[in-house]
Amino acid sequence: MSSWTQWNSRLPSFLPLVVILSLLLVTVMASAGDRSLVYKRCLSNCKYINCLGVSDEVFASAQPVYLRWLQWGCLDECKYECMWQAVDAYEKDGSKIPQFHGKWPFIRLLGIQEPASVIASLLNFLSVTLGMMVFWKTVPSYSPMYFVWNFYGFVCLNAWFWSTIFHCRDLEFTERLDYFTALSLVMSSTLCFCLRFARTQPLWKSFIIPLPFFTYYVYHCYYLSYVNFNYSYNMTVNISFGLFSSAAWITWCAYRWKERPYVKRCILALLILNGSVIFEVFDFAPTFWVFDAHSLWHIGTVPVGYLWFSFAADDCIHISDTLKKKNKIL
Repeated sequence: MSSWTQWNSRLPSFLPLVVILSLLLVTVMASAGDRSLVYKRCLSNCKYINCLGVSDEVFASAQPVYLRWLQWGCLDECKYECMWQAVDAYEKDGSKIPQFHGKWPFIRLLGIQEPASVIASLLNFLSVTLGMMVFWKTVPSYSPMYFVWNFYGFVCLNAWFWSTIFHCRDLEFTERLDYFTALSLVMSSTLCFCLRFARTQPLWKSFIIPLPFFTYYVYHCYYLSYVNFNYSYNMTVNISFGLFSSAAWITWCAYRWKERPYVKRCILALLILNGSVIFEVFDFAPTFWVFDAHSLWHIGTVPVGYLWFSFAADDCIHISDTLKKKNKIL
């Protein structure tokens, strides 16, 4: 294979520091970049020279271990090298840099495709973990909604785990798991609101409300997996649940924020979450070939996990205190 080190020279010397300090949905389809003549000619030559007659096993044996683990095959390496040749051509012409196969050009870091989004996803995972630790420390297990919020927390952790994996390496199965778990997170937030609004006991005593959520989620995953992987449909479903959940929680908080100051953390979390979506609307090519709008969106949501479980902990305590006084759930 032709040398990949020439592309590593694009990595700024300060990139590791930038990535450390920086600490939902990409459509994979033909893009202007991979339709360009420069890219197609380069890819055709690269495949003929480097991949023809070379088995995946032989090629993998010559790769660094981290590239083998992340399943960078010969064709993938050709696409990566030719992407940068096309970027060079666009820059020399003074043309706008396009996407390639539905993604912006990113500099790999140890084989990781989108380093900034990976770090941001890990930080979101950490934020949720810290929030859950506060929740466990302050809320007794017999409190109403205790198991509901624990369920939601593990759904969040699962979603951020697969977001990390997907941004490390965009493959068909990692893409689908990222999309499916992202929807599970949004739907779980809506479910938590319905359970809180209905003044229910723990989840296992109120199976009627979760049943339609679970049924639709299974149908949605089945449809995308076996009928039609429709990106616009998946996005519409995510946005619909997200808007409903945000509007419902904000409305619920608006009626209670004077008497229960802790709900302000719920409102703040929702404002941060929805405000950061603006990065997804105004998409742009990555700065330093590392930070794109999607990674900034993930970076912006980092405080949300901790704020949300801080709110949930105080709300559970409020419910418990109310039960002691009035023997009913408000």
